[in-house]
Amino acid sequence: MEVEASSARLTESAQLIIDCLENVIPYILYKRMVYPRSDFQDVHKFGMGLVTLRDPELTRYISLVLKTAHDCALKGVLRRVVLCIIRITTRDVLERWQFRVLPNGRISLSQTGSGEQQTPHSNETHGEIAQIIKQIGVSFLPPLDHECSFKLLLYTTKSGETGSPVTADHWIPTHPHYLLQPGDSSQQQELVQLRDVSTPTHKIAAEVVYLN
Repeated sequence: MEVEASSARLTESAQLIIDCLENVIPYILYKRMVYPRSDFQDVHKFGMGLVTLRDPELTRYISLVLKTAHDCALKGVLRRVVLCIIRITTRDVLERWQFRVLPNGRISLSQTGSGEQQTPHSNETHGEIAQIIKQIGVSFLPPLDHECSFKLLLYTTKSGETGSPVTADHWIPTHPHYLLQPGDSSQQQELVQLRDVSTPTHKIAAEVVYLN
């Protein structure tokens, strides 16, 4: 029974992690004006207005990445998802949105005297997702003055400190896409911590690094 309950918590957590990312990623692209307003469609979720992408290729790309992230989360090997906003002409990374997937340290069934599951309900997690989206909606970043694209990286326990972006067909090893190269002092980078999102077994710790 305990194994089944633990598996159920992990399954719920994996889905909640994807619930967070599949709504936060398009919203970041929308708020940072990576694509024009006409490329987004309004939706209503978590009691608030959100957006989805209209472009089928972009939607397919994000869905493919998140499907892989979901599979990795179920296996317990997902460590972080990174959204890089990249200047098209120079390929410089202008912003790096990182979502670390950490064990939340909540009490397991084997540690509770009552045998009750001490975990947040999905509605609570969805409320936390709404809060981080509201935080992203506040304009605290400088405007992007260049035409941009984006790339998603997945980190797992097997990929160490090197991210792996997903294409339509396969994984490609890549560099971490940091904003500044070693020795580059021409610009200063800033870091903003975002709200955490908790699931029954994990915590999503979010932050954004950008050039100021």
